[in-house]
Amino acid sequence: MAVGDALGVPFESATREHMLINPVTDSMIENRRKSHHWNHVLKEAGLFSDDTSMALCLAASLIRRHGFNAYDIFKNLTEKTSALSYSFTFFVFREKTPTNAEVSTIPSEPETVASDSALMRLAPIPLFFYRSPKEAVHYSGESCRLTFEQNGKLAIDICRYYGALIVAALHGEKKEELLHNNFYERKFQLGWFGNEQLHEDVLKVAHGSYKKSGGYDEGIRGTMNGIIVLEAALWTF
Repeated sequence: MAVGDALGVPFESATREHMLINPVTDSMIENRRKSHHWNHVLKEAGLFSDDTSMALCLAASLIRRHGFNAYDIFKNLTEKTSALSYSFTFFVFREKTPTNAEVSTIPSEPETVASDSALMRLAPIPLFFYRSPKEAVHYSGESCRLTFEQNGKLAIDICRYYGALIVAALHGEKKEELLHNNFYERKFQLGWFGNEQLHEDVLKVAHGSYKKSGGYDEGIRGTMNGIIVLEAALWTF
């Protein structure tokens, strides 16, 4: 995760057309990193973004508390000593400041955003709770609430669905089973999702909206929109 993040950050704003003309090389990565609009925090090769930092803070809290503790996660995210130990750059990236400032609160994102940020830090949750799928799915959604508004159902359900996929993979389910159009319905019947149905936009993905043989030409994109990113990830898989 950290390696992919470090390699991907310099290309966050790069278009497909640019990438086709300029295949990735070591020198290209270095040039992109130096010219990137976040270059004040990407001064050295290998530095990763806020998403990996938050995932590491989340994983550390799960291990230390033997479970999901929102207060402890917040504390881990906002304490400068903990943050720096994970090369923490969340507030640097969000506020565009050149220093790791001590901050007392985590900024929330509105429901309409449903960006991919919560999805990118999700992995520690289903990995930790995989023996209890219902808990894994529930806390996958709860982890999204750390930076999204309380009623951001779309963003939360993106994480619940993706968390379920990770748990199923850890239980040994094959690719065909994970990508089957009735995956969600089967897991719902088993109680993985409790009594709460998925947001209609997430249901479309679960039912195969990403299964487009034409890929990019049929709308598959790499953006910061959670639904679109989820489609792209599953299409690539």
